[in-house]
Amino acid sequence: MSDVGKAISASFAFVSEVGKECEALANLIKGEISALFSKDPLIALYKPGEWSSSYRTDESGWVFSAAAWTLPLTPKGKRKATAHLAFQITFLCNDAAGGFSPEPLIHINLWDDPTDVRYDNYMGFEMRDISPRSLARFQEGTASLFRWETENGAADRWTFSLRLAQINSLDDIREQICKLIRSLLIDVDEGEAAVHETPGVIRWSVDDTRPDHYRIVR
Repeated sequence: MSDVGKAISASFAFVSEVGKECEALANLIKGEISALFSKDPLIALYKPGEWSSSYRTDESGWVFSAAAWTLPLTPKGKRKATAHLAFQITFLCNDAAGGFSPEPLIHINLWDDPTDVRYDNYMGFEMRDISPRSLARFQEGTASLFRWETENGAADRWTFSLRLAQINSLDDIREQICKLIRSLLIDVDEGEAAVHETPGVIRWSVDDTRPDHYRIVR
């Protein structure tokens, strides 16, 4: 076999192994997030539904460029889900619409609708209608949480982001993802402070060259 042939085979084997590890990681994250809603205080606030998933390929159609897993949340006393908690893994972050990054990112979203990377409902740019209180932090380059105000008086919707490679264990999932989700769902203002204080959470600033686009500061 030629060196080129060996390189092609090795590359496909590597991508396949990464895919297996990401699916295993996603299953661990789903399990830990679901467990949050079986304990106080979240058990008294929300009834979780069933997980769903979506996948997107790159332009060639050969490689997954993003994936997302979504959990509908029904507030206690309501009949249907009013919010959707999701985590989105973006493997290729090499364009302005996806947010430039030299490495894969994992985004944690609480939105009205499911995160779906196949269609236009995923963490990427343009990102409009950011809460005015958040915009000031983006202009300073210190924002760690995207926030959106709701029309019905519910708590703000939000997104925070991490580098995928820093999530390597159950402790990482619990400390960097689940702990912050719990804090944000209890009180979004106190949760934002916890997000801001957590090492490894990505900081964003406005991109002065593109309206409604944001860039990673660190």
